[in-house]
Amino acid sequence: MKKVLSMALVMAFLLSLGAAAQPAKAEAKVTVVGKVAVKTENNVKSVTITVTEAKDAAGAAMASLVGKALKVTGAKVADVEKLADKVVTATGTLADKDTAINVTTVAEKVAEKK
Repeated sequence: MKKVLSMALVMAFLLSLGAAAQPAKAEAKVTVVGKVAVKTENNVKSVTITVTEAKDAAGAAMASLVGKALKVTGAKVADVEKLADKVVTATGTLADKDTAINVTTVAEKVAEKK
């Protein structure tokens, strides 16, 4: 019985080491197109982009983000805020279980001529 218990402890220890050695999930780099919204609640300003198009770093469409309002975080929040109520193209990394985007670049999307 002691042998089984000690083997179980050794196996549990080895499994925990293996789990700790796993690299953290890399942040997903994305480019999104969407409308900027700025809201103030309880004196706290919130800047979001409601996604109409999304692509990952490889250019593949990310349908799971379409329709979501991603909270804007990072150093570019003020730049995004200046584009309130406009459609923008923003590049950055997803955070908070794909509910926020740390924007690295943002620009107003120019309407295509028909």
